[in-house]
Amino acid sequence: MVRVVEKSTKAPVDSVDVRLGVYRSCTAQSGVANMEVSKGAYDLVVCKPGYEAVAKSIVLTVDISVAIEIETAPEPEDPCWMG
Repeated sequence: MVRVVEKSTKAPVDSVDVRLGVYRSCTAQSGVANMEVSKGAYDLVVCKPGYEAVAKSIVLTVDISVAIEIETAPEPEDPCWMG
């Protein structure tokens, strides 16, 4: 299980893409994505437009829950609009 919350508010974040190696899922309104995967080492990546992506390596030997905090991405600088 991967639970994704907004870093400053701790509120669950829905519709977050969760990638664990070749496995893929998406969080529900509860901020949770449940995945059944084989034991082993994986790169976990969570991403959603408007938020900074988070990546970390994990090793699965038993069923675990992983909590991830994400934060909104800064607005990109657009030189066309800067005076």
